[in-house]
Amino acid sequence: MKIAISQPRYLPALNYLQRILLVDTFVLLDNVQYTPRDWENRNRIRTWNGTQWLSVPIAGHHQGRLLKSTAIDNGSPWQRQHYQALVHSYKKAPYFHEFKPLLAEVYEARRWEGLCELNFFFLQAFLQYLGIERRFVWAGEMGENGAGSDLILNLCRRLGATTYISGPLGKGYLAPEQFSQAQIDLLYHDYDPQPYGQVQGEPFIPWLSAIDLLMNHGPASSEMLAAGATLKGP
Repeated sequence: MKIAISQPRYLPALNYLQRILLVDTFVLLDNVQYTPRDWENRNRIRTWNGTQWLSVPIAGHHQGRLLKSTAIDNGSPWQRQHYQALVHSYKKAPYFHEFKPLLAEVYEARRWEGLCELNFFFLQAFLQYLGIERRFVWAGEMGENGAGSDLILNLCRRLGATTYISGPLGKGYLAPEQFSQAQIDLLYHDYDPQPYGQVQGEPFIPWLSAIDLLMNHGPASSEMLAAGATLKGP
């Protein structure tokens, strides 16, 4: 069984969705510390003037807080701001009207308290549109301890993994010899952004939220998502 593990991310990007495409089970790593100014609470979209960060404000002091306990600061009008930014950027995109109901539900009809809940909602919506079904497990519900490579390996053992697919940053902290001893193949996933048409025109801007591809290419995004993947051993 192939497994990948990562924190739930806001408006996830294509490399994140592609890694899910490559595995059988995806572990949502919510029992690690929230990292400020990272992908857990923000992502980029393309606008008519370049790119824009959409950041979800976090309530209170977040130092040492686990991601699963990270709350959203609803004292600021972030939902209205994100909705307006997305509408302005993509209202001329070919598939905007297919996603407008989703945007309205997320940003107008619902109030979000926990960051993980919001991120998982978007993730499920994206995957459902793409026709991708995978098993999801929350790390915080598994009761595994450790940090870094130890935590990842413990989760893999618990789930009966035969292959663990890491992002490229895993090269900096994973211990390949421990995976080898556990008879778990370790592979590193790298993503090479493949150009696609964007409603704002050229030049192509990569490394955006997956919503950019979905707005521009709709159902064809499923096939395009698989392009640009590389898997290499330690």
